[in-house]
Amino acid sequence: DIYIQVTRGIAPRNHLFPDVPAQLALTIRHPRQTPEEAYEKGISTLLLEDERWANCYIKSLNLLPNLLAKQAAASKGCKEAILVKDGYITEGSSSNVFAIKDNVLFTTPATRKILSGITRANVLECAQEQAIQIREQNMTPSFLKDADEVFITSTSVGLLPVSKIDEVKLPTFRPVTVALKHAYSLRTAGTKAYQ
Repeated sequence: DIYIQVTRGIAPRNHLFPDVPAQLALTIRHPRQTPEEAYEKGISTLLLEDERWANCYIKSLNLLPNLLAKQAAASKGCKEAILVKDGYITEGSSSNVFAIKDNVLFTTPATRKILSGITRANVLECAQEQAIQIREQNMTPSFLKDADEVFITSTSVGLLPVSKIDEVKLPTFRPVTVALKHAYSLRTAGTKAYQ
């Protein structure tokens, strides 16, 4: 994985934009490996209140609420926290959330409340190519728990099925998830170590 960070540079701490040249940092790291079993069986998730700031569509280094949510999920044996704000699902602590109900693909709209990831965009394109109906609309926790299939997406895991939300076990038959994962894998073949 390659990460590029741009900062306003080094300056005295006075909470003003510094009048110095911008700095660019490039980080290269080996991608994390997700066990194949997680793709077959799905992962457990935990619903948590979304305590992040109002501009989640901006990717910044202010990840403390995300880290606290991910840690809270891990302490309960879950791989991801699914965040809820004002009664609606926003996204995961490090992922986007999708649900399938009656063969329709649902995901939270790309507003200021979520970081609309590139993997999310690719999965939506895969769904369009497969003529899967898409609805970008707000989902309640009860809607998510009652879905036929749920999965998350991110750069590091690709498309990963969810088998459990809180204490609710989801169906193990995931035909739309499997089809989308296959299409996404073909689309990104050779570009991801987890494929």
